[in-house]
Amino acid sequence: MVAVVFSATPARATAPSRLRQDSYRWRNDDGSEESASWKQNVNTPHTGQVRAENVRVRVCIVNESGTLVEDSPSAAYRLEYAASGSGPWSAVDTGGGSGHFVMSSTTNYLNQAPTTDQLAQHSGEYEFAAGGRAVESPHNGASPNFSFRGDHYINMEYCFQARGTAPAGTYYFRAALPDAWPNEYRALAQLTLEAGTVPAITSALSVAAEAEVDFVYHIRATGSNPVTYDATSLPAWLSFDGGSTLAGAPPAVGTYTATIVAENGFGSDSETLTINVSAAAGVVVDDADANTTRIGVWTASGAPDGWAGGSLFGTQSPTLEDGYAVFRWTPELPSAGEYEVYARWTYHERRDETVPYRIAHDGGTDTVVVDQKDSLLVGKWNLLGTYAFTAGQIGHVEVSAENGQACADAVRFKHVTDPLDLDSDGLPDSWEITQFGAIDDPDAQPHKDPDGDRMSNIHEFRAGTVPTDEASVLVVEGIEIAGGTQPIIRWQSAVGKSYSVEKSTNLTVGDSWIPVGTGIQAATPQNVYTAAVMSAKSFYRVVLEP
Repeated sequence: MVAVVFSATPARATAPSRLRQDSYRWRNDDGSEESASWKQNVNTPHTGQVRAENVRVRVCIVNESGTLVEDSPSAAYRLEYAASGSGPWSAVDTGGGSGHFVMSSTTNYLNQAPTTDQLAQHSGEYEFAAGGRAVESPHNGASPNFSFRGDHYINMEYCFQARGTAPAGTYYFRAALPDAWPNEYRALAQLTLEAGTVPAITSALSVAAEAEVDFVYHIRATGSNPVTYDATSLPAWLSFDGGSTLAGAPPAVGTYTATIVAENGFGSDSETLTINVSAAAGVVVDDADANTTRIGVWTASGAPDGWAGGSLFGTQSPTLEDGYAVFRWTPELPSAGEYEVYARWTYHERRDETVPYRIAHDGGTDTVVVDQKDSLLVGKWNLLGTYAFTAGQIGHVEVSAENGQACADAVRFKHVTDPLDLDSDGLPDSWEITQFGAIDDPDAQPHKDPDGDRMSNIHEFRAGTVPTDEASVLVVEGIEIAGGTQPIIRWQSAVGKSYSVEKSTNLTVGDSWIPVGTGIQAATPQNVYTAAVMSAKSFYRVVLEP
């Protein structure tokens, strides 16, 4: 057992120390033990707390005697609550249990980190002692125990949540003081939970989709947290991820329905989602069309799911100048502008997993590598990226068998008009509806971070990541050193995006970042970049290119 004391040779108490919880203050879980913002003033009750959302409370404990409070039992300084200021008192749960409140984790301080004096209620009267702790799950209380001298005071802080089934009403909180000493609770922290509300689904109930194009829908609802979601009676092509997202590629034009449900501890809401599927819009060039060219032998494939009935495959060939077959589609585009470029292919077990598509557009030529051996990508339009094209037959798309057998089926060019942004928040309305169900959803604001991955919605939109999935984020996922000197950097990438890798050898100098790799096209789901051999300690970062 470790004891924190504030005298080299403290005398043992000859009379019981008197402890009191003297003051409290509610705060948000948005910063460190020192910097988090406050919800209320000192000794002011907090009202309207939502369930399943972190809240933190700071309490000041005073030893108003002149004697030492020795190491305390394990139950000391744990956070307790009651529906009345006179009890009965229950400890806030640490994970198990069925109480109304449970300790929770925070990314803003380390569990059992020492506290500083944030309440400052006794400056000049008593002396602050640095023995208090900032506590999070899985603890409730100080661990290891500590001691502090008479005429001193400490701060304790706790991070916790109200469970989804906690009844509305006012609750009182205290840091349990050691039973071995006389104690007093002069200021009990008061918190009032919002009234429980039944969920109401707010995401759009009639949505549009395109045949053979990936479709994503997020269920959204109001109501007291936590709200859970379900989906039933799904068409065969649509799946539910168990969270809040439905996804799939509709195989044909038509109208499809599904039942979506939102539920919490106070009730549920069930609605019918209608998906209106139209033919995929845009300019389509098939492998059998006249405006295609080929190098090498391209043989008719017997694989099913080809556009307009069939597809071709090509292989490597030592008789060709470059050693492999190449197939090109050249569209006749009606107008200049931005176009989403899609490709589709058929499946065969001999298809290669690293088939390159090259898109020649106004800004140059980009290469996108796809896995044609992935059966989940067959029979639908797969987005390669968005590019600018001149009207007419100027740009083109090529597929190559340079890495192994490749399929040539069809490509599609869908014109992208200026996205509608009725709320002028910098996020296209179509993106907000796809991700959040409505443009006025509270989570759809550009600077919010609903999935808690430290990327705001505006940054998720630009990066091509999903703002409601904390696992979908532009982040360096790993770095290793080959041969002890050559860095290999890995990061999560998104279709149609390009990246730069930058290096610095001294982070204390202003703008010290130097590009070491630019124009790196996304190779979803993860890019791997091998940098040049290091001659000194170096730092690397990945930058999303405009």
